[in-house]
Amino acid sequence: MDIEHLVSKAKLGDKNSLEMILKEFTPTIIKLSSCVYLSSYNMEDLIQEGYLYLFNIIKKYNPKKSKFKTYANISLKNNYNYLIRQNVKYHGELSYNKEINSDKDEMNYFLKDNFNIEYIFIK
Repeated sequence: MDIEHLVSKAKLGDKNSLEMILKEFTPTIIKLSSCVYLSSYNMEDLIQEGYLYLFNIIKKYNPKKSKFKTYANISLKNNYNYLIRQNVKYHGELSYNKEINSDKDEMNYFLKDNFNIEYIFIK
């Protein structure tokens, strides 16, 4: 059956057509997911995100503008790139061992405080 016909039936609510589209795009989703590394996601999470993206792609598809396979492949890549950008923006990691600036004087990184704990214990 033609993918365009399956998409039009899936948009009308046919679950069998939707399942066939998901099976058709499973290798593409797995391939794109394997190219993405996000510390807060494992492979199953990325594949699940791909399926969710595909559901949205089917809803938004307009057959008058382009072929579905082309539209879906480009949209999946863009959605994974968007996920990467969002994850980098909000979940950046910083190591404690990373140098803050080029000079090696580590004592400058400590803040000076007038609080004296010995004075409290003596009182």
